[in-house]
Amino acid sequence: MTDRDDAMAAMDSAVEDLEDLHATADNAAIAGKREQEVIDEFTETVAHALADGLNDPVGLYAGAAAEEAKYYSKTDIKQKIKDRSESVSHSDKPPLDEFVEDELESVTVTKTTDRHQGAIYVWDFGEFKVETESGTDRRQHFSFPSFRDFIFESGGLNVGRPTENRRDGADWRDFIVDIIDERGVEQTNVGPRTAAVEDLANKIRRRVGYAIAEDAVDHSGIWVVTSMSLPDWWVPDWWQDGEIQPRSPSDEHATDRNLINIREIRVHESLIAPLIDDSEITRSALYHELDARCLTIPGTPGTSMTEWVNGRTERFWALRPDIATPEMYVPDVSKKYATCFDWLIKAQAGGDDTATADSEPLGMGKKASADGGSVSEQDDDSAADTDDDVDSTTSTTFESVGGDDDE
Repeated sequence: MTDRDDAMAAMDSAVEDLEDLHATADNAAIAGKREQEVIDEFTETVAHALADGLNDPVGLYAGAAAEEAKYYSKTDIKQKIKDRSESVSHSDKPPLDEFVEDELESVTVTKTTDRHQGAIYVWDFGEFKVETESGTDRRQHFSFPSFRDFIFESGGLNVGRPTENRRDGADWRDFIVDIIDERGVEQTNVGPRTAAVEDLANKIRRRVGYAIAEDAVDHSGIWVVTSMSLPDWWVPDWWQDGEIQPRSPSDEHATDRNLINIREIRVHESLIAPLIDDSEITRSALYHELDARCLTIPGTPGTSMTEWVNGRTERFWALRPDIATPEMYVPDVSKKYATCFDWLIKAQAGGDDTATADSEPLGMGKKASADGGSVSEQDDDSAADTDDDVDSTTSTTFESVGGDDDE
């Protein structure tokens, strides 16, 4: 039977006995003496149940007995139960708070590097240890009935309730906090969310960055969104009203990320899914960790976004470049630059004997126009027909990733 079963049985028995004795007693003296015996037996059982951890209100049991008693009020019976419970707790077993103060050698508090972090507490009582955790419904050390159960289950020791001035929830919490401050040893481990963010950063660094989504998907790279469609170092000097200085897209330029004003890093879902599986965290947990580190894009409801690429919908995670940037960046050289760059690359490689620094890059008799196209010198008075490239318009949709899993 449980402590509640014992208390309920004692209450039912007391009610029945009190009804019988008052119905059959020959005089008030006999009735009074017999009532005292019944109440004493009843309070003893309920007091032991309370000392063993029963959390029911005392008035629940005292009220039922008082209804049938003639010489004891509900207040009298409640006080008798409380007094007896105090006596039983101190005589049969040490109070919980005194046991903790006397026997606890240390408490190790293990935290993680995760921004949304919890902690694990290991309470070392010498001959045994108790482990508790932080979080809703898991802070067993802040609930003395739960802490008593942990001590009994771990060490087999049945300690009593705390002394009366530490039974209130706030008083017990203050006591435990003081104990942690006094005997706590703190250590920090790398959390699973931190490890996942670091793994994601390494994936970004090891892959090539591409200026357009199509290239990123086709080559399993990173989509790099810059503040301009083409970095300055890709535009020849002659295009900016200077002398022709042929420069090819060399490795030195391709790896110099400082020359690129990166606005966003977009990681394809195919890189995210295995990372989540390996780290054993949820998608929401990864998102919240990234958000707590200010790595998400402000103004968007989540990191996940969709983009129409090569005739199908592709999903990306849009992040700030603070997380990491690819070691190499491949820009999108639009078609209107193609002739220019073909000539520059040939000139750099020495494949065109006639190409020099003074040569005109778009062919003899042509010069650069202000918008990057070309016009004929023989037809200066007439407007040149130009075929301007029109950037394709894509539809980008941001979606929250917090709805798929719980954190």
